Amino acid sequence: MTAGPALSRLVLACLFGAGIAACQLQAPSTFVDRADIELALRTDGSVEVYEQFDVRVEDSPVVFERAVNHAHVDDLVFLNASLNGDELAPGGGDDLTVREGHTLRVRWKLPAGHAGTRHRVTLKYRALGVVFVGEGQGWLEWPALPAGRTFAVDAARVDLHLPTNPSASDSRGMLQAGWEVSETTDGIIATGTGVGLAPAVVVAQIPIFDRFGARVPVTIPTWQVTEDLRREFAPAFVSGALFMLVIGGGIVWMLHVKHPRVRGSGASLPDAEERVAAASGLRTSALAVAILAAACMALAALFLPRFGWWGQLIPVSIALVAVLLYSSAGRFVR
Repeated sequence: MTAGPALSRLVLACLFGAGIAACQLQAPSTFVDRADIELALRTDGSVEVYEQFDVRVEDSPVVFERAVNHAHVDDLVFLNASLNGDELAPGGGDDLTVREGHTLRVRWKLPAGHAGTRHRVTLKYRALGVVFVGEGQGWLEWPALPAGRTFAVDAARVDLHLPTNPSASDSRGMLQAGWEVSETTDGIIATGTGVGLAPAVVVAQIPIFDRFGARVPVTIPTWQVTEDLRREFAPAFVSGALFMLVIGGGIVWMLHVKHPRVRGSGASLPDAEERVAAASGLRTSALAVAILAAACMALAALFLPRFGWWGQLIPVSIALVAVLLYSSAGRFVR
């Protein structure tokens, strides 16, 4: 009876210790005292981004990483980076590591020092095709400070510069609350304090066409064309997949109607030879259909990459038909 309270105290102590350890693991080793981010939208629909972070290091040496990733962007191009006023070249050593692509990942190796040492890092890059175009308007939505980052931010300032002077009716600002936003002649200035790990997303309405013609000749980005194509052809992919499943199910159903399942040995049935032939035909057909499904998957991956998993819907349905045919073959000879 006395073991119960002791066991309870032991469990509570373990849980408390695990909670402290988890908090220590999740605590960031770098803090950004101030973040200054400048966004300059170009007439081609790209945005040039300049970021400056005043980093305070609690554990040294440490690597400070900035990962830029956005679903609605065509490409990310690294321009330059610096550490404490000295420009760094990627590939020139371990001080700077850059990985370009749809996700731009930049890492600075901060020099060793005592806890609380401060460093200033800067990054400049260009994001291509970030403006959504629709109904004569352009829309910019850009994560100046993305969610899920590994560093907390105390104070931040975001400057947005548009290629043309916006009108009073054009909406622009920050998606999150708690920011002080002031409008300028060509954009906005937003300031925030105590940002922490919260995201900061800039939004802006961009007039593209007016009654006198084009004001900002922004082309439709590739990612938007891809999304439009997926929405347009999704019903066709679904219909094709359902058609394949109906055909395969119909073949199996007709064979079961002609040769219903009965009790007894397969060799003693009056239509035993036909059943064996049907089972053999189903297995052969299943193999041929499986080969066809593999070929269709390869062709879809090669020629329809922009459709994503929608392009694989019909090949997957063909593969399911092959499984259905093969699994149904054994029912005819039991």
